[in-house]
Amino acid sequence: MVNKMMNKLNTKTTQSLKKMGFENLTEVQKKVIPFILEGKEVICRSKTGTGKTAAFGIGLIERLVEEKSKKGLIITPTRELAVQVSKELHQIGKIHRIEVLTIYGGVSIDNQISNLRHNPEIVVATPGRLLDLIQRGNINPKKFDMVILDEADIMLDMGFIDDIDKVLQMIQPPPLIALFSATVDEQILNIAKKYMRNYEFIEISDMSKPIEISEKIIDVTKNEKFGALLDILFEDKNRKTLIFLNTKRGVERVAEKIEQKRFKVGTLHGNMSQNKREFVLQQFKENKINILIATDVAARGIHINNVDLVINFDLAKTAKTHLHRIGRTGRMNQKGNAISFNTVNELRSEYIGYLPPVESESYTYKERGENKQKRKGRKQERNKGNYNPQYGDPNYSY
Repeated sequence: MVNKMMNKLNTKTTQSLKKMGFENLTEVQKKVIPFILEGKEVICRSKTGTGKTAAFGIGLIERLVEEKSKKGLIITPTRELAVQVSKELHQIGKIHRIEVLTIYGGVSIDNQISNLRHNPEIVVATPGRLLDLIQRGNINPKKFDMVILDEADIMLDMGFIDDIDKVLQMIQPPPLIALFSATVDEQILNIAKKYMRNYEFIEISDMSKPIEISEKIIDVTKNEKFGALLDILFEDKNRKTLIFLNTKRGVERVAEKIEQKRFKVGTLHGNMSQNKREFVLQQFKENKINILIATDVAARGIHINNVDLVINFDLAKTAKTHLHRIGRTGRMNQKGNAISFNTVNELRSEYIGYLPPVESESYTYKERGENKQKRKGRKQERNKGNYNPQYGDPNYSY
């Protein structure tokens, strides 16, 4: 690492980064780390996949090493993101023996209370469980010298503004705050005005699709969607693919149909236990399954290396969610691909002008591996009223 900034970091930190495979700092890391080291507050607007976690993680750990009495709090919108952030910070601070504790709902609170007695230097938490433990007296918010709000726009979208307000009001004296968000709107600025002092505003990129992602929209009818999906999956059965649907029921139904075609499939949605969700994510990361079908829980900050393709089986409900979804591919300057199914003018007007123009095409049903004789026989059966349509045929409803 021939970077001037890297030379300023603690030797143990650079050793950890080398073990993690860091060769060069990303743009967001180069801009954010110096401000955190100088004790300045930061609002960073940066699209997903730019290395934000390491940016605030390196800065925070350097501050904790410099002053042993300091404590850090990181608030994230989802359990999966909390676990992911914790793992990365643990790697960065491992040689320093920095203890990182992950706090989230959906699992036993007793184990978390027990682990808090070890007095961890860093707590990574979701808002609800964090507030619960503070109100029970198990976490003293006044011990935190620095607070990081990760994926702040998603936390606000999920309705956590009141919880965040309560937590920040309890931390006295006011902590150093670093806020990271893909978008910065009036709500974000209101938090800054209320709790931050003379912050530095860092803008890494505009809010648009990363240039590394090649995106295509396929116009389909509802009955054609599953056939279109199979056609894409059969093009490369080993491709690492993340498929988004809007409902848990839809996720399970589509996964069941794909499994019948002998694909290695996993599902991810809110009805699953935390242990099951972590297990499936790990399988996907380790390529033990190469297709993950999920609701938007997987779009919220989850970092999975080398996702080749994102498919929006159902269009996202907002343009912002769409960008978070397709941001699971094309991360850290790698090439990525995204395909969205547009069902009978379902593409919402709010997308227009928000996203750059993308390639669009109409779906054509493919009869995989069938010869003319079989097609002729099927036509004859259809005329007799005995035809059983296949997936993707306009007469078939998934």
